[in-house]
Amino acid sequence: MREQWILATKRGDFDGIARACGISPVTARLLVNRGAATLEDVRRFLNGTLADLADPLTMLGVRETRDRLLLAADRGEGVTIAGDYDADGIFSSVILRTALTRLGIRAVIDVPDRRDEGYGMNLRIVSEALARGDQIILTCDNGVSAFEAIHEAKANGLTVLVTDHHEIPYEKEGEEIRWLPTEADAVVDPHQPGCQYPFKNLCGAGVAFTLVRALYAAAQIPEEETNELLPFAAIATVADVMELSGENRILVREGIARLEKTSHPGLKALMTEQDIFDRQLTEYHLGFILGPCFNAAGRMGRLPLAFSLLEEKDPRNAQLLAQELCRLNNERKELTRRGAKLAEEWLAAEDGLREPVLVAELPEEYDPLAGIIAGRLREAYHKPAFVMVKNQEGYKGSGRSVDQYNMFEALSAMRGLFVHFGGHPMAAGLTVKEECYNEFLTRIRSECGLPAEGSPERVDIDLALPVSYVTRDLIRELDLLAPFGKGNPRPLFARAHLSVSKLSYMGTAKRALKLMVSEGGGAPAEAVFFGDAEGFVEFIRSEFGEEELSKLFAGRPNQVDLALAYTPRINEFRGVRRVQLLVTNYCRIDR
Repeated sequence: MREQWILATKRGDFDGIARACGISPVTARLLVNRGAATLEDVRRFLNGTLADLADPLTMLGVRETRDRLLLAADRGEGVTIAGDYDADGIFSSVILRTALTRLGIRAVIDVPDRRDEGYGMNLRIVSEALARGDQIILTCDNGVSAFEAIHEAKANGLTVLVTDHHEIPYEKEGEEIRWLPTEADAVVDPHQPGCQYPFKNLCGAGVAFTLVRALYAAAQIPEEETNELLPFAAIATVADVMELSGENRILVREGIARLEKTSHPGLKALMTEQDIFDRQLTEYHLGFILGPCFNAAGRMGRLPLAFSLLEEKDPRNAQLLAQELCRLNNERKELTRRGAKLAEEWLAAEDGLREPVLVAELPEEYDPLAGIIAGRLREAYHKPAFVMVKNQEGYKGSGRSVDQYNMFEALSAMRGLFVHFGGHPMAAGLTVKEECYNEFLTRIRSECGLPAEGSPERVDIDLALPVSYVTRDLIRELDLLAPFGKGNPRPLFARAHLSVSKLSYMGTAKRALKLMVSEGGGAPAEAVFFGDAEGFVEFIRSEFGEEELSKLFAGRPNQVDLALAYTPRINEFRGVRRVQLLVTNYCRIDR
């Protein structure tokens, strides 16, 4: 697949920022690349604290929702928390139930069955809330698309309070846009028109945490009790792949700090089971170790297991639950692998790989994993991808997009084809009416405006940095930019015309490569590549010839000249620490 290397060109007073903040001009440039244009921006990025979070009452709907829940506490009313089945939905639900219980409110979490009911608050949840005698339904990580359920709840006298973070659905007639939902008593979602909250990219748990800040402040509950919920918000933020900028950086950084010393039985047990307890944690542990375990519970139809772990007070029972959750996640990994392979085979058989938007159909057993599998297809082919499963309502599916394609807008333009849908520019969930499915296939491909060969993979380069500039001090300074993730990737540098003096395989499986690179006759630097090792070797062979490749493996003078994109790191092996370049991309640039 073609790559498009994009060098950041933002301008700023790099030297001035470096002097004022005691950092290198390289780090100053990285901060500007990430939107920190002023000294105050830099301060917030590097040293933002909980005091920098915006006033929760500036989020539209928070004041009304807070007041109604406080009234529920006075009246002794019951609340149904209508949650979601992914990690964000799980932690959103737990944050809200913890807060409502603290206020003395009887609160029950009710989450739709992923396989049989799909996403979002539904009529069953409304019916069971009424049967329990609850007076309020409070949604989290969903609700802005639950029109039918909200209408039913209101028709039966319930109060409906929506907290969500997804894009607000709308209908457009001529120049008039009507934003939905309109029947809810209050909607808390930073994306809704008129919301003055300055940070828009919170996940569902981030929105729930913002509401709890307002609730606890009004009830004069100590701030530290609010902050005890930060690990939940942090895991959800990273697991839901939210941009790690603005308030999300603060929530994740502060959440990690508390998670490292947590006494929460469930989280402690899960970290112990994953061998990360009592260790320095990063966003990686949240996004690739802890978060997937909670997602697996929802995807594999074992959601009560996740809630039980987070509620368990006995450490021994918590350890047993953590073991089961980890086993379930391993099972999910294997099913995902098989599903991704099956989806590629289906697309190849249907000639679907030639289309600008990939739409694969899988058996019903893969329904809970549709989003993950769609993400695998997107990564493999750099095209928007949907994975669809036929069910009673029609075709249910999940989509994952590329930067060049706003998936939510595309689906909004054909909303009449769907039983329901929701999401944001990079991901969506939908159910298509069976009689509309062929029209959906036609329109999703013909109206996308994307080339059939797929979009080039975009590689964003922070700086063309000579390898001689990479030192231990610089690498330590780059850690100031953590936590890394979407919206704040690890710094990526590039350099053209690097000479390669030595190439060798690493490990007995020969799945990684070690290179010695230099430029302009300077000292060689060690680089490693953990991608497709054979593909890299074949690239050298095709570009420079068999003889030059042989010289490279033998460590003899050669004509190999590469452009490399790399991330610097400190590698420690057998007690020896040394600077190393982690190569992510490579190409040849003619002189």
